[in-house]
Amino acid sequence: MLSMRCYSKNNHNPMPSTISNWYRTFCDQFDNIAETLDLTDDQTNRIRDFIMCIARDQFKAGNRCGVSWAFTEARKKIAQGQEL
Repeated sequence: MLSMRCYSKNNHNPMPSTISNWYRTFCDQFDNIAETLDLTDDQTNRIRDFIMCIARDQFKAGNRCGVSWAFTEARKKIAQGQEL
């Protein structure tokens, strides 16, 4: 399981300011939903970790596909004698 903690108004050790704005927004919205649903801290962390693991895996898979496609297209252009 991941050992990440979201930035939140309730967290005494917020993540550094170098964390992306999308992640802070996600965490704030997730914390609001968890509070509305009256989830315990353990439930909140387990669900957040699950969501972030899935998102990370999908990002990696998509990034690999995108990079592969870009290299394939570059090789095609080079083979055709075109500039990149």
